[in-house]
Amino acid sequence: MAEVDRVYCETQKRNPKVRAEDTATVTLRHASGAVSVVECTYEARRIPDAFPEVLLEIEGPVGSIVVKPGEKMVVTTQGLSFEEHIGSPLLSWTTRPWHVSQEAVRNTNAHMLDALRAGRPADTSAKTI
Repeated sequence: MAEVDRVYCETQKRNPKVRAEDTATVTLRHASGAVSVVECTYEARRIPDAFPEVLLEIEGPVGSIVVKPGEKMVVTTQGLSFEEHIGSPLLSWTTRPWHVSQEAVRNTNAHMLDALRAGRPADTSAKTI
């Protein structure tokens, strides 16, 4: 979808027991002209709640990609649809459903530690290293 040119965000405090905002809705305008909406909340009322999974929907000119709970992805294009499992394997030290987050945090921390030891800034962009 290309780099983000503009960002607009609205936050809410839905749970009075939380000191700060617990919900954010972000609209992104990409350099390609695409628009994305990101919704994040600690106060979801869904049953079952998919947290900590990340759900995603992308609608394009010739199809869609939907990431659903249970590490499933549905791709639809040219009138056809298929589903596949996209979860990563459990490592000896990870547990479901946290395993993707656990591995990502470990990898991020390892990268930042390597950068610190090398005396260079850590890469915090979304680009592939």
